[in-house]
Amino acid sequence: MILNIRRLVTRLKLRYVSNIIRLYVLIGFAVIMNSCKDVVPNSKARFTVTITNVSNGEFATLLSNGVYYTHREGFPLFFTGSFDYGQGLENLAEDGEIDFLLENLASDANVIESGSFIDFFPSEDNVLVFEASYGEFFNFATMHTDTNDGFYSFDEEGLFLFEPDGKPKNGNFTFGVHLWDAGTENNQPPYTGSFQPTRQSAPGEGDETAENVRLLLSDQQFTYPATNEIIQVFITSEMI
Repeated sequence: MILNIRRLVTRLKLRYVSNIIRLYVLIGFAVIMNSCKDVVPNSKARFTVTITNVSNGEFATLLSNGVYYTHREGFPLFFTGSFDYGQGLENLAEDGEIDFLLENLASDANVIESGSFIDFFPSEDNVLVFEASYGEFFNFATMHTDTNDGFYSFDEEGLFLFEPDGKPKNGNFTFGVHLWDAGTENNQPPYTGSFQPTRQSAPGEGDETAENVRLLLSDQQFTYPATNEIIQVFITSEMI
């Protein structure tokens, strides 16, 4: 009889402890979910993006007037493996002209904010300041003026501006920037082509092509400097 009572008491204690543990787990899960609800969807920050022309020596070049924008969905600037949209990227990538592209970005339903920056020589930079909310991406484009239709940008999706926990990103994001071929003008050797902006007599010169937008890689036809030898992109941010 005494043994049975002891067994019953032990079972009750174990069940009590089990319920307490389960309660703590449920409370912890609720706290985490509530934290995510408060932080992630409502996160908003002010970003400062510094784009620097770091080219020098034999690779020194002018980087053209450029555009930047934030968006949540779609691919406003280009899509790898597809033709140029005909919305102004060709103008930027061949001649550094941005008006048509800027106009179309401003009217794009997927674009939240857009703007422009001026051309910049080696050791010069452009500083972009804007606000963005969790879920937004950032992208930009500027021409390498010693190519025929090469431009620097993140990939078509752009850079997601927040960490998974809702904190805004900070740091050097040059690793995500690439030199792209707009596919709209025949390529000549970089730094020597007669139809590249640095040497052509007027905008629009050069043999037109209709190829897909792709990465402009050294092993395709000519040799190009590494991206981080031409351009660097740093981002700082603060919650607001």
